[in-house]
Amino acid sequence: YLQAATDALATDPALAAYVGRADLIELATALLAWDRKNGRAASEPVIFEAFSQFLTRQVVGDDLGVAFDPIAGEQPAYVAKLAAVTLAGRFPGSEALVQGGANALVFAALDETAAFLTTRFGGTDPALYTWGDYHGTRFAGLWGELEGGFHATDGADGTVNVSSAPFFADGNPRDRLESRGGAIYRMVMSIGDDGVPIAEVTFPMGNSGNPTSPFFDNNLTDWIEGRYQALPFLTEDVVANTVERRVLAP
Repeated sequence: YLQAATDALATDPALAAYVGRADLIELATALLAWDRKNGRAASEPVIFEAFSQFLTRQVVGDDLGVAFDPIAGEQPAYVAKLAAVTLAGRFPGSEALVQGGANALVFAALDETAAFLTTRFGGTDPALYTWGDYHGTRFAGLWGELEGGFHATDGADGTVNVSSAPFFADGNPRDRLESRGGAIYRMVMSIGDDGVPIAEVTFPMGNSGNPTSPFFDNNLTDWIEGRYQALPFLTEDVVANTVERRVLAP
């Protein structure tokens, strides 16, 4: 839909207001050339997150009415899928929801994206922002000492590295996307010829719930970077890798 809209810019009367908007063409060009990876160092994910969310609201926001914000706040991917199937005409009468035509909605979303980027980052130039500037994961705790803090992370809605975070708050874009859920424990596993499991794991924070322990958050960086470590199964391997032992007694 983005490609079709930019191709029609010079000929579609519904797009007359956007002719000559170099900022919108810059954003569209960046998205069309994007490798579709939500890496922290990339700027395109910021553009796409804003564009896709604004386009979602352009397509179904008026039809969902007061239900849009609660749904988008809890399940942003769900409402985005609803907009996608509407644009694709997957159900009878869906074209009636695409008021003004898909091209006009696409450019309206691009226009909103440009305004958001200018307000949030000072301009639309992709050199001004990265996904890590805008998106990350917060490890909340019951009180201050147990807080794991906010950390820039890869991933997003609908990616292998699920890192969901709502874009809108009370109808306005959030200043920062904070994911509070996702792929916390990851394991790659097989069985060796000797029948012993072979596993590599990664998980955030650490084994200890004690914030004064060196094992409170020692795994966090590895989890963020996608680094795995071997999980020992045999008793001798467990003993050889033991650093700290706690004994619980009455």
